Amino acid sequence: ILHNYARVLTCKLIAALDQGCLNEEPDAQARCFARVVQFIEDNVRHDITAERLAHHAGLSVRSLYLLFEKQARMTPKAYIRKKKLEHVYTTLMDPASRVANVTAVALEFGFTHLGRFAELYRETFGILPSTSLKARHNNHPKVD
Repeated sequence: ILHNYARVLTCKLIAALDQGCLNEEPDAQARCFARVVQFIEDNVRHDITAERLAHHAGLSVRSLYLLFEKQARMTPKAYIRKKKLEHVYTTLMDPASRVANVTAVALEFGFTHLGRFAELYRETFGILPSTSLKARHNNHPKVD
């Protein structure tokens, strides 16, 4: 039994050492998280999975979840969704952006279920996306 226990423990220790930046000091964890956040920002219009983020960071998916829990207090999926919503909000509120309608912006950032998108947007910003678009038009009339 001790031999098997020692073997299991050794395997777990080796796996822990291969976990990437989570085994480093807190500054290295922050730098690793900053790299992942930059990747999300650079690819916010694309579908970003936890697996893709983990691969980019050189971490296991489990280690990525631990990193996000420690650095952002949320899951990678929730963080990505939050960033996408922030970009949608900025786009809808920016008078310089050429927006056809809310649906086009939602689809541009990967929100395919429009009812759920509107619900998440309202939960996050306290208003519907269409209200954001109308507020932009009302606050910044077109100049001919």
